[in-house]
Amino acid sequence: ALSDQGQIYTWGRGAFGELGHGSFDKLLVPQKVSQLQDFCVVRVEAFERYTAALVDPISFGPGDSVPTASVLYSMVNNEQFADVTFLIADDTTNTTTTTSSVYAHRAILSQRCEFFATMFSSGMKESSMKEIAIHDIRREVFLVLLEYLYTDAIHIQVEHSIELYCAADMYGLKRLKNLCLRPLKHNMTIDNAAPLLQQAADSNYPELKEICLDFMVKHFAKVSKSPSIEQITQPELLVEVMRGVADRMS
Repeated sequence: ALSDQGQIYTWGRGAFGELGHGSFDKLLVPQKVSQLQDFCVVRVEAFERYTAALVDPISFGPGDSVPTASVLYSMVNNEQFADVTFLIADDTTNTTTTTSSVYAHRAILSQRCEFFATMFSSGMKESSMKEIAIHDIRREVFLVLLEYLYTDAIHIQVEHSIELYCAADMYGLKRLKNLCLRPLKHNMTIDNAAPLLQQAADSNYPELKEICLDFMVKHFAKVSKSPSIEQITQPELLVEVMRGVADRMS
């Protein structure tokens, strides 16, 4: 029997322990199942020698036993319980720049990324290293990548999109690569188009360069008047833009 307070009372034949009292005794008077007294039972089903109780999940507490994205986010670059430290340059374009430590957890990275799973396997030298140097990616961008690996959520600033795209390709993160294209397609502006085009050209990813070129061609009248146009250091890029403008007008 199930009471209005969510408590179970059983009686009758208990030869197989189906009454839930830890014994095989037969009971003539209903007795509360003490093992479930701290939970709120919402339904009971019995079949032959088996009895099952459905417990309200709220009775287990307010959900604080389940890790959430916010909890995982708090672990990003958290030295506590971290078992690997990455040494990353603050500026990859400067050979004299200083390096900073970024703390991470091998289990999370290995679960989310095949690249790290291979790196931390027993056959790789990094598997026994406490500190690992990371090249070709700036610290602030690597932290964004870690945020994605830990939480499966991400906010990408358009200024980071190209560099993060390159990192995602290097680490084999196809979904992250696709996510990086969104801000590049939707958040490019008159003032950031030129430096993004130069960065895309330097990255050697034609798909990124094509997105930036398309924007430059469509908005060249305004982009050409922006001071940021001077950040294009390759004359051939401007030639490509002008050729695109001419083709569009013909």
